[in-house]
Amino acid sequence: MADQVLTLDYELAELPSAQHRAGLAGLVMMVKWLKKFGEHPGICKLNWRSETAVILKIDRPGLEGLFGELYAGTKGKLKSKKPFKGKEPDDTETREITDPKTGKTKTETYYIY
Repeated sequence: MADQVLTLDYELAELPSAQHRAGLAGLVMMVKWLKKFGEHPGICKLNWRSETAVILKIDRPGLEGLFGELYAGTKGKLKSKKPFKGKEPDDTETREITDPKTGKTKTETYYIY
């Protein structure tokens, strides 16, 4: 069975609040970014009716691609001034910090997870 294509027609003036209009702006930006980012399965495209009205056409694979990119996780390191309870840090880092007012130097330790 082929995926159904949903057509959503938005007019800024018809949206009930500033939060809804901001959400639509975010959706438009995300769809444009997705198009620039590269090929994705399914349909996820915008058609402009006017400067204040947009039509979004999307199917299930297109929606999955949109949310997949929106919520894509990345691996990174977290640096904290305090150690986490019950977890050993992957690494530590020390820095010499000079107070601009007093000129005194102190050592700060950062815990990297």
